[in-house]
Amino acid sequence: MRVLAIITTGFVLGGLVTGGLVYAAHAWSPENGSTVVMAPGMMTNGTQPMAPAAYKLAIVHVQRGCHEWADGKHHGAMMKITLRQGARLSILDQDVDPHQLVQLGGPKLQLGRPMMPGDGTQVLFAKAGTYRLKTKTLEMPGMAEVETTGPDNTLMLTVRVV
Repeated sequence: MRVLAIITTGFVLGGLVTGGLVYAAHAWSPENGSTVVMAPGMMTNGTQPMAPAAYKLAIVHVQRGCHEWADGKHHGAMMKITLRQGARLSILDQDVDPHQLVQLGGPKLQLGRPMMPGDGTQVLFAKAGTYRLKTKTLEMPGMAEVETTGPDNTLMLTVRVV
């Protein structure tokens, strides 16, 4: 019975990872453009137009580092985006772990409850400013361990609202 539970869990987790990658690849709408910066020194395209009024990010599972941000074009443990005032950011947890958004700086946000795998949240950026966020990985009792290489990434997000 235990072997059946392990096999079933493997199939479910594999489906979540595959679904997350497919979602991340299609979640971003390129006709509106975006300003995204990955890890320092890797990529900057600050000359592009701002992101649309609704911007989508996913937390996806990866082999090295366990999880990353992904928007369909870019991925990494660190991202910077620029949004218009009043824009809404949708985040979908397609990782194998639950995540809680934590605000580190900027005008006060309503961040909501923790996101379980397959779950998401939306954040409204009503005020202009620079917001710094990270995710905290939550432990879930009874969850099978997924082997990854290297230390787990700390997901950092900077949102500049103009």
